[in-house]
Amino acid sequence: MKITEETRAAYGSPEQQQVVAGKGPRVCGARRRGVRVTRPDIGVIGGGLLGRCLAWRASKAGARVVLYDAASSEGEGSAAWVAAGMIAPTAESIDADAQIVSMGRHSLTLWPQWLAQLPLPVYYRDNGTLLLWHRQDAGEARRVEGLLTSQHRHGYVRPVDSAGVGEMEPALEARFSQALYLPGDAQVDNRALLKAVAIALQETRVECHWKTFVPTGEFPNAGIVVDCRGMGAKRDWSKLRGVRGEIVRVHAPEIGLRHMLRLLHPRHPVYIVPRAEGQLVIGATSVESDDHSPVSVRGALELLTSAHSVLPELAEARILELSTQVRPALPDNLPALHFDHLGKVLYINGLYRHGFLLTPTVVEEVLALLSLQEPSACSQRWQCLREDRFAATFAPVQDEVHACLSS
Repeated sequence: MKITEETRAAYGSPEQQQVVAGKGPRVCGARRRGVRVTRPDIGVIGGGLLGRCLAWRASKAGARVVLYDAASSEGEGSAAWVAAGMIAPTAESIDADAQIVSMGRHSLTLWPQWLAQLPLPVYYRDNGTLLLWHRQDAGEARRVEGLLTSQHRHGYVRPVDSAGVGEMEPALEARFSQALYLPGDAQVDNRALLKAVAIALQETRVECHWKTFVPTGEFPNAGIVVDCRGMGAKRDWSKLRGVRGEIVRVHAPEIGLRHMLRLLHPRHPVYIVPRAEGQLVIGATSVESDDHSPVSVRGALELLTSAHSVLPELAEARILELSTQVRPALPDNLPALHFDHLGKVLYINGLYRHGFLLTPTVVEEVLALLSLQEPSACSQRWQCLREDRFAATFAPVQDEVHACLSS
Protein backbone atom coordinates (compact mmCIF):
# COMPACT_ATOMS: atom_id res chain seq x y z
CA MET A 1 0.00 0.00 0.00
CA LYS A 2 1.36 3.38 -0.98
CA ILE A 3 1.31 6.28 1.47
CA THR A 4 0.81 9.77 0.06
CA GLU A 5 2.97 12.77 0.95
CA GLU A 6 -0.09 14.37 2.55
CA THR A 7 -0.46 11.33 4.77
CA ARG A 8 3.20 11.47 5.78
CA ALA A 9 2.80 15.07 6.89
CA ALA A 10 -0.38 14.27 8.77
CA TYR A 11 0.60 11.07 10.50
CA GLY A 12 4.25 10.96 11.38
CA SER A 13 7.76 10.04 10.38
CA PRO A 14 8.84 8.34 7.13
CA GLU A 15 9.77 5.30 9.19
CA GLN A 16 6.25 5.08 10.56
CA GLN A 17 4.76 5.42 7.10
CA GLN A 18 6.99 2.64 5.76
CA VAL A 19 5.37 0.38 8.33
CA VAL A 20 1.86 1.51 7.38
CA ALA A 21 2.72 0.85 3.74
CA GLY A 22 3.58 -2.74 4.61
CA LYS A 23 7.34 -2.30 4.24
CA GLY A 24 8.30 -2.19 7.90
CA PRO A 25 8.56 -4.88 10.58
CA ARG A 26 5.64 -7.25 10.86
CA VAL A 27 2.98 -7.06 13.53
CA CYS A 28 3.43 -10.15 15.72
CA GLY A 29 5.32 -13.23 14.64
CA ALA A 30 5.47 -14.50 11.07
CA ARG A 31 5.14 -18.17 11.96
CA ARG A 32 2.42 -20.30 13.48
CA ARG A 33 3.55 -23.62 14.98
CA GLY A 34 6.64 -23.55 12.83
CA VAL A 35 4.77 -23.06 9.54
CA ARG A 36 5.10 -19.76 7.72
CA VAL A 37 1.71 -18.17 7.12
CA THR A 38 0.64 -15.59 4.56
CA ARG A 39 0.22 -12.21 6.17
CA PRO A 40 -2.98 -10.28 5.33
CA ASP A 41 -2.78 -6.64 4.32
CA ILE A 42 -5.09 -5.44 7.07
CA GLY A 43 -6.07 -6.89 10.44
CA VAL A 44 -9.17 -5.28 11.94
CA ILE A 45 -9.81 -5.70 15.66
CA GLY A 46 -13.41 -5.04 16.59
CA GLY A 47 -16.34 -6.09 14.44
CA GLY A 48 -18.95 -3.56 15.44
CA LEU A 49 -20.39 -1.15 12.88
CA LEU A 50 -17.12 0.63 12.08
CA GLY A 51 -14.86 -2.43 12.12
CA ARG A 52 -17.01 -4.67 9.95
CA CYS A 53 -17.78 -1.89 7.48
CA LEU A 54 -14.08 -1.06 7.20
CA ALA A 55 -13.21 -4.72 6.64
CA TRP A 56 -15.92 -5.06 3.99
CA ARG A 57 -14.97 -1.92 2.06
CA ALA A 58 -11.23 -2.63 2.28
CA SER A 59 -11.80 -6.12 0.91
CA LYS A 60 -13.92 -4.76 -1.93
CA ALA A 61 -11.06 -2.36 -2.69
CA GLY A 62 -8.70 -5.31 -3.16
CA ALA A 63 -7.03 -5.74 0.23
CA ARG A 64 -6.68 -9.10 1.97
CA VAL A 65 -8.40 -8.57 5.32
CA VAL A 66 -8.78 -10.51 8.57
CA LEU A 67 -11.32 -9.45 11.21
CA TYR A 68 -11.49 -10.30 14.93
CA ASP A 69 -14.39 -9.62 17.28
CA ALA A 70 -15.15 -10.77 20.81
CA ALA A 71 -18.87 -11.22 20.04
CA SER A 72 -20.72 -13.09 17.32
CA SER A 73 -21.42 -12.02 13.76
CA GLU A 74 -24.80 -10.69 14.91
CA GLY A 75 -23.02 -7.72 16.51
CA GLU A 76 -24.89 -7.94 19.80
CA GLY A 77 -21.84 -6.78 21.75
CA SER A 78 -21.45 -3.55 19.80
CA ALA A 79 -22.79 -0.07 20.47
CA ALA A 80 -24.51 -0.27 17.08
CA TRP A 81 -26.72 -3.10 18.32
CA VAL A 82 -28.44 -0.71 20.77
CA ALA A 83 -29.10 2.21 18.45
CA ALA A 84 -31.77 3.84 16.33
CA GLY A 85 -29.57 3.99 13.23
CA MET A 86 -30.20 7.69 12.67
CA ILE A 87 -28.25 9.50 9.95
CA ALA A 88 -29.52 12.96 10.78
CA PRO A 89 -26.86 15.67 10.35
CA THR A 90 -29.30 18.58 10.52
CA ALA A 91 -30.92 17.38 13.74
CA GLU A 92 -27.52 16.59 15.26
CA SER A 93 -26.26 20.09 14.48
CA ILE A 94 -28.27 21.38 17.44
CA ASP A 95 -25.52 20.07 19.71
CA ALA A 96 -22.75 18.70 17.47
CA ASP A 97 -19.58 20.27 16.09
CA ALA A 98 -19.70 21.57 12.52
CA GLN A 99 -17.25 18.85 11.43
CA ILE A 100 -19.72 16.18 12.60
CA VAL A 101 -22.44 17.80 10.50
CA SER A 102 -20.18 18.02 7.45
CA MET A 103 -19.06 14.39 7.77
CA GLY A 104 -22.68 13.35 8.31
CA ARG A 105 -23.82 15.02 5.11
CA HIS A 106 -21.09 13.20 3.24
CA SER A 107 -22.18 9.91 4.83
CA LEU A 108 -25.71 10.56 3.59
CA THR A 109 -24.39 10.38 0.03
CA LEU A 110 -22.53 7.13 0.73
CA TRP A 111 -25.12 5.08 2.62
CA PRO A 112 -27.46 4.45 -0.36
CA GLN A 113 -24.47 3.33 -2.46
CA TRP A 114 -23.32 0.93 0.26
CA LEU A 115 -26.78 -0.48 0.87
CA ALA A 116 -27.24 -1.18 -2.83
CA GLN A 117 -24.13 -3.39 -2.74
CA LEU A 118 -25.20 -5.53 0.22
CA PRO A 119 -26.46 -9.10 -0.31
CA LEU A 120 -29.66 -8.47 1.70
CA PRO A 121 -32.14 -5.58 1.55
CA VAL A 122 -31.90 -3.30 4.58
CA TYR A 123 -34.68 -0.99 5.75
CA TYR A 124 -33.71 2.61 4.96
CA ARG A 125 -35.71 5.81 4.96
CA ASP A 126 -34.71 9.38 4.19
CA ASN A 127 -38.05 11.06 4.89
CA GLY A 128 -36.51 13.51 7.32
CA THR A 129 -37.10 14.51 10.94
CA LEU A 130 -39.94 16.39 12.58
CA LEU A 131 -38.83 18.46 15.58
CA LEU A 132 -41.71 18.87 18.03
CA TRP A 133 -42.21 20.72 21.31
CA HIS A 134 -44.90 21.28 23.89
CA ARG A 135 -46.32 24.75 24.38
CA GLN A 136 -44.35 25.42 27.56
CA ASP A 137 -41.10 24.79 25.66
CA ALA A 138 -41.75 27.30 22.87
CA GLY A 139 -38.78 29.41 23.99
CA GLU A 140 -36.42 26.47 23.51
CA ALA A 141 -37.98 25.83 20.10
CA ARG A 142 -37.32 29.43 19.02
CA ARG A 143 -33.71 29.10 20.12
CA VAL A 144 -33.26 25.87 18.17
CA GLU A 145 -34.94 27.30 15.08
CA GLY A 146 -32.66 30.34 15.14
CA LEU A 147 -29.62 28.14 15.58
CA LEU A 148 -30.55 25.81 12.72
CA THR A 149 -31.52 28.53 10.27
CA SER A 150 -28.24 30.36 10.92
CA GLN A 151 -26.20 27.20 10.33
CA HIS A 152 -27.86 25.69 7.28
CA ARG A 153 -28.78 26.67 3.77
CA HIS A 154 -32.36 27.46 2.85
CA GLY A 155 -34.40 24.27 2.61
CA TYR A 156 -32.66 22.32 5.34
CA VAL A 157 -35.10 23.67 7.96
CA ARG A 158 -38.77 24.26 7.20
CA PRO A 159 -41.32 25.60 9.71
CA VAL A 160 -44.60 23.68 9.64
CA ASP A 161 -47.98 24.86 10.96
CA SER A 162 -50.64 22.74 12.63
CA ALA A 163 -52.31 21.72 9.38
CA GLY A 164 -48.97 20.81 7.88
CA VAL A 165 -48.04 18.69 10.87
CA GLY A 166 -51.29 16.73 10.58
CA GLU A 167 -50.80 16.25 6.86
CA MET A 168 -47.21 15.08 7.19
CA GLU A 169 -47.82 12.86 10.20
CA PRO A 170 -51.49 11.92 10.69
CA ALA A 171 -50.62 10.02 13.88
CA LEU A 172 -49.90 13.35 15.58
CA GLU A 173 -53.41 14.63 14.80
CA ALA A 174 -53.77 18.23 16.08
CA ARG A 175 -51.61 17.94 19.20
CA PHE A 176 -48.84 20.21 17.91
CA SER A 177 -49.53 23.67 16.53
CA GLN A 178 -46.01 24.01 15.10
CA ALA A 179 -43.03 21.90 14.14
CA LEU A 180 -39.75 22.11 12.29
CA TYR A 181 -39.23 19.75 9.38
CA LEU A 182 -35.66 18.70 8.57
CA PRO A 183 -35.80 17.05 5.13
CA GLY A 184 -33.12 14.62 4.10
CA ASP A 185 -32.36 13.20 7.53
CA ALA A 186 -32.32 9.43 7.23
CA GLN A 187 -32.28 6.23 9.25
CA VAL A 188 -31.27 2.62 8.68
CA ASP A 189 -32.24 -0.57 10.50
CA ASN A 190 -29.16 -1.05 12.64
CA ARG A 191 -29.47 -4.77 13.29
CA ALA A 192 -30.43 -5.68 9.75
CA LEU A 193 -27.41 -3.71 8.56
CA LEU A 194 -25.01 -5.54 10.90
CA LYS A 195 -26.35 -8.87 9.63
CA ALA A 196 -26.11 -7.88 5.97
CA VAL A 197 -22.53 -6.64 6.32
CA ALA A 198 -21.57 -9.88 8.09
CA ILE A 199 -22.83 -11.83 5.08
CA ALA A 200 -21.03 -9.43 2.74
CA LEU A 201 -17.80 -10.17 4.61
CA GLN A 202 -18.21 -13.83 3.73
CA GLU A 203 -18.87 -13.01 0.09
CA THR A 204 -15.77 -10.83 -0.16
CA ARG A 205 -13.69 -13.57 1.53
CA VAL A 206 -12.77 -11.62 4.64
CA GLU A 207 -11.34 -14.06 7.17
CA CYS A 208 -13.59 -13.51 10.19
CA HIS A 209 -12.78 -14.70 13.71
CA TRP A 210 -15.97 -14.13 15.68
CA LYS A 211 -16.07 -14.76 19.44
CA THR A 212 -12.33 -14.14 19.53
CA PHE A 213 -11.07 -11.72 22.16
CA VAL A 214 -7.89 -9.83 21.21
CA PRO A 215 -6.35 -8.04 24.21
CA THR A 216 -4.13 -4.99 23.94
CA GLY A 217 -0.69 -5.99 22.70
CA GLU A 218 -1.67 -9.34 21.19
CA PHE A 219 -2.11 -8.05 17.69
CA PRO A 220 -2.78 -10.21 14.64
CA ASN A 221 -0.09 -10.73 12.05
CA ALA A 222 -0.93 -8.17 9.37
CA GLY A 223 0.65 -5.43 7.31
CA ILE A 224 -1.33 -2.86 9.28
CA VAL A 225 -3.58 -3.44 12.27
CA VAL A 226 -6.65 -1.21 12.71
CA ASP A 227 -8.12 -1.11 16.19
CA CYS A 228 -11.88 -0.43 16.15
CA ARG A 229 -12.69 -1.79 19.61
CA GLY A 230 -14.40 1.32 20.94
CA MET A 231 -14.59 1.07 24.73
CA GLY A 232 -12.50 -2.08 24.49
CA ALA A 233 -9.50 0.16 23.81
CA LYS A 234 -9.94 2.25 26.96
CA ARG A 235 -6.56 1.10 28.34
CA ASP A 236 -4.95 2.78 25.34
CA TRP A 237 -6.89 6.05 25.38
CA SER A 238 -6.56 7.54 28.84
CA LYS A 239 -9.35 10.11 28.30
CA LEU A 240 -11.80 7.86 26.50
CA ARG A 241 -15.09 7.92 28.38
CA GLY A 242 -18.32 5.98 28.16
CA VAL A 243 -21.65 7.54 27.22
CA ARG A 244 -24.61 5.36 28.05
CA GLY A 245 -27.52 5.00 25.67
CA GLU A 246 -30.91 3.50 26.51
CA ILE A 247 -33.62 2.44 24.09
CA VAL A 248 -37.05 0.87 24.17
CA ARG A 249 -38.34 -1.16 21.23
CA VAL A 250 -42.11 -1.40 20.95
CA HIS A 251 -44.62 -2.92 18.57
CA ALA A 252 -47.29 -0.38 17.58
CA PRO A 253 -48.53 -1.22 14.05
CA GLU A 254 -51.60 1.01 14.41
CA ILE A 255 -49.48 4.18 14.67
CA GLY A 256 -47.70 4.05 11.30
CA LEU A 257 -45.17 6.89 11.55
CA ARG A 258 -43.75 8.34 8.35
CA HIS A 259 -40.89 10.38 9.82
CA MET A 260 -38.44 10.33 12.70
CA LEU A 261 -39.78 12.42 15.59
CA ARG A 262 -37.68 14.36 18.10
CA LEU A 263 -39.15 16.10 21.10
CA LEU A 264 -37.36 19.26 22.21
CA HIS A 265 -37.38 19.30 26.00
CA PRO A 266 -34.90 20.83 28.49
CA ARG A 267 -34.72 17.68 30.67
CA HIS A 268 -36.37 14.79 28.85
CA PRO A 269 -35.75 14.94 25.10
CA VAL A 270 -36.76 11.81 23.25
CA TYR A 271 -36.69 10.45 19.70
CA ILE A 272 -39.12 8.02 18.11
CA VAL A 273 -37.90 6.19 15.02
CA PRO A 274 -40.18 4.01 12.86
CA ARG A 275 -39.09 0.57 11.74
CA ALA A 276 -40.55 -2.06 9.46
CA GLU A 277 -43.43 -4.28 10.60
CA GLY A 278 -44.92 -1.70 12.95
CA GLN A 279 -41.96 -1.40 15.30
CA LEU A 280 -40.72 1.83 16.88
CA VAL A 281 -37.38 2.58 18.52
CA ILE A 282 -37.60 5.06 21.39
CA GLY A 283 -34.51 6.63 22.91
CA ALA A 284 -33.00 9.73 24.42
CA THR A 285 -29.76 11.55 23.74
CA SER A 286 -27.14 10.29 26.20
CA VAL A 287 -26.15 9.76 29.81
CA GLU A 288 -22.58 10.46 30.96
CA SER A 289 -21.82 7.03 32.37
CA ASP A 290 -20.01 3.83 31.50
CA ASP A 291 -22.64 1.78 33.34
CA HIS A 292 -23.64 -1.32 31.34
CA SER A 293 -26.41 -2.39 33.73
CA PRO A 294 -30.01 -2.83 32.51
CA VAL A 295 -32.42 0.08 32.11
CA SER A 296 -33.63 1.37 35.47
CA VAL A 297 -37.29 1.82 36.33
CA ARG A 298 -36.79 5.60 36.37
CA GLY A 299 -35.03 5.51 33.00
CA ALA A 300 -37.80 3.46 31.43
CA LEU A 301 -40.50 5.72 32.91
CA GLU A 302 -38.80 8.88 31.64
CA LEU A 303 -38.38 7.48 28.14
CA LEU A 304 -41.90 6.13 27.88
CA THR A 305 -43.54 9.15 29.52
CA SER A 306 -41.82 11.54 27.11
CA ALA A 307 -42.73 9.37 24.12
CA HIS A 308 -46.32 9.03 25.39
CA SER A 309 -46.61 12.82 25.56
CA VAL A 310 -45.92 12.87 21.82
CA LEU A 311 -48.00 9.82 20.89
CA PRO A 312 -50.66 8.90 23.49
CA GLU A 313 -51.49 5.84 21.39
CA LEU A 314 -48.27 4.30 22.67
CA ALA A 315 -50.20 3.37 25.81
CA GLU A 316 -51.42 0.29 23.93
CA ALA A 317 -48.08 -0.56 22.33
CA ARG A 318 -46.31 -3.76 23.35
CA ILE A 319 -42.79 -3.47 24.80
CA LEU A 320 -40.45 -5.80 22.94
CA GLU A 321 -37.14 -4.85 24.51
CA LEU A 322 -35.36 -2.50 26.92
CA SER A 323 -31.65 -2.22 26.10
CA THR A 324 -28.54 -0.29 27.10
CA GLN A 325 -25.06 0.12 25.66
CA VAL A 326 -22.07 2.40 26.22
CA ARG A 327 -20.64 4.45 23.35
CA PRO A 328 -16.98 5.61 23.26
CA ALA A 329 -16.33 9.35 23.38
CA LEU A 330 -13.28 11.60 23.57
CA PRO A 331 -13.25 14.92 25.45
CA ASP A 332 -14.44 17.02 22.50
CA ASN A 333 -16.94 14.38 21.25
CA LEU A 334 -15.11 14.20 17.91
CA PRO A 335 -13.65 11.04 16.35
CA ALA A 336 -9.90 10.58 16.07
CA LEU A 337 -7.38 8.49 14.17
CA HIS A 338 -4.10 7.73 15.93
CA PHE A 339 -1.06 5.64 15.00
CA ASP A 340 0.86 4.03 17.80
CA HIS A 341 4.36 5.42 18.37
CA LEU A 342 5.86 2.84 15.98
CA GLY A 343 3.30 3.49 13.27
CA LYS A 344 2.21 -0.16 13.14
CA VAL A 345 -1.28 0.07 14.61
CA LEU A 346 -3.97 2.55 13.60
CA TYR A 347 -6.48 3.25 16.34
CA ILE A 348 -9.89 4.70 15.46
CA ASN A 349 -12.15 5.82 18.27
CA GLY A 350 -14.47 8.44 19.69
CA LEU A 351 -17.48 8.14 17.38
CA TYR A 352 -19.63 8.96 20.42
CA ARG A 353 -23.33 8.67 19.56
CA HIS A 354 -22.68 9.35 15.88
CA GLY A 355 -21.72 5.87 14.69
CA PHE A 356 -24.19 5.62 11.83
CA LEU A 357 -23.77 9.28 10.99
CA LEU A 358 -19.98 9.06 10.65
CA THR A 359 -19.00 5.50 9.73
CA PRO A 360 -19.04 5.76 5.90
CA THR A 361 -17.01 8.97 5.98
CA VAL A 362 -14.48 7.62 8.48
CA VAL A 363 -14.11 4.38 6.51
CA GLU A 364 -13.57 6.34 3.30
CA GLU A 365 -10.87 8.41 5.00
CA VAL A 366 -9.07 5.31 6.28
CA LEU A 367 -9.18 3.68 2.85
CA ALA A 368 -7.67 6.83 1.38
CA LEU A 369 -5.03 6.84 4.12
CA LEU A 370 -4.10 3.28 3.15
CA SER A 371 -4.18 4.22 -0.56
CA LEU A 372 -7.05 1.87 -1.30
CA GLN A 373 -9.05 4.71 -2.84
CA GLU A 374 -8.68 8.38 -3.69
CA PRO A 375 -9.27 10.91 -0.89
CA SER A 376 -12.66 12.59 -0.80
CA ALA A 377 -12.81 16.06 -2.30
CA CYS A 378 -13.94 17.41 1.07
CA SER A 379 -11.46 15.52 3.26
CA GLN A 380 -9.60 18.64 4.34
CA ARG A 381 -12.69 19.96 6.12
CA TRP A 382 -12.36 17.26 8.77
CA GLN A 383 -9.26 18.19 10.69
CA CYS A 384 -10.33 15.93 13.54
CA LEU A 385 -9.42 13.00 11.28
CA ARG A 386 -6.08 14.51 10.28
CA GLU A 387 -4.66 15.92 13.49
CA ASP A 388 -3.23 13.82 16.30
CA ARG A 389 -5.25 15.68 18.90
CA PHE A 390 -4.80 13.16 21.65
CA ALA A 391 -1.15 12.13 21.49
CA ALA A 392 -0.68 13.17 25.10
CA THR A 393 -3.75 11.24 26.27
CA PHE A 394 -3.10 8.13 24.23
CA ALA A 395 -1.21 5.75 26.51
CA PRO A 396 -0.67 2.24 25.10
CA VAL A 397 0.73 -0.39 27.42
CA GLN A 398 4.28 -0.04 26.17
CA ASP A 399 5.72 -3.32 27.44
CA GLU A 400 2.91 -5.34 25.89
CA VAL A 401 3.17 -3.50 22.59
CA HIS A 402 6.94 -3.89 22.39
CA ALA A 403 6.75 -7.58 23.29
CA CYS A 404 4.27 -8.18 20.49
CA LEU A 405 6.04 -6.13 17.86
CA SER A 406 9.43 -7.67 18.57
CA SER A 407 8.17 -11.26 18.41
